[in-house]
Amino acid sequence: MSPDVLPPESLVAEYVEMALDEFPEHLPGPEPTGDLVRSIQRLGVIEPVIVVKRGSLVKLADGRRRVKAARKAGLERIPALVYSAVSLLSSTMTIVLNQQRANNPVAELRAIQDLMEAGASEALVREATGM
Repeated sequence: MSPDVLPPESLVAEYVEMALDEFPEHLPGPEPTGDLVRSIQRLGVIEPVIVVKRGSLVKLADGRRRVKAARKAGLERIPALVYSAVSLLSSTMTIVLNQQRANNPVAELRAIQDLMEAGASEALVREATGM
């Protein structure tokens, strides 16, 4: 594996409660369903969102609909798994998450573009993402 890509065992996340105002006000993607909003009103956010932090920059890697639904449900904080990003980790995680869900090819392509613009070679992108 390339030295620019972290092995999976080195990825350590911190479980935190994040304030919703720490996320961008406008998030791309579909709006949450009424069922999701009602479920979050009753039970809260059960599955934490995934966040990648690089210095003071916070990037929501997974959970846009949960963030939107939590706002509509009137919550102020939600659970999050926060990974500290180094090198190309943030874009790589976005690609892998989308591959595992197989539902957002646009986000996957944007993350690949981010990797390439950051100087990653095609070989490094293939190695980092298993593509």
